[in-house]
Amino acid sequence: MAKIEFPNESFDLVFSWGVVHHCKDPNKVIDELIGICKPGGTIIMGVYMKTSLSWFHEFIRKRICLPSPAIFKYPFIQFVAILVHTMRVLGRNIQSRDDFHRISSQVEDWFFVPIKHFFTIDEMNNK
Repeated sequence: MAKIEFPNESFDLVFSWGVVHHCKDPNKVIDELIGICKPGGTIIMGVYMKTSLSWFHEFIRKRICLPSPAIFKYPFIQFVAILVHTMRVLGRNIQSRDDFHRISSQVEDWFFVPIKHFFTIDEMNNK
């Protein structure tokens, strides 16, 4: 997705949800999205937010999840999804989707993707 095959200033609205943070060079992709958006247009983008726990997510993903055998993946996803779902049922403020199956998909996205970048609000606002 590093090169978008549309002329510059082609769209009033550019929508990219959950894609840019998985690209090898996310800043180049963001520049491409900005380039195809008309002046005064709108870009709606969903990316991973950099938080105080981003380092922990990356540690678990890179040191435990990605190097582990495939047989580890499903039980790990189910365990974390059950943990997140239980905490939500108990009233904890956990940032996740609502139902168990969607939480499982989110856990897979958190820990088993090969490329993942985080962004602060300031980083996104300064683009």
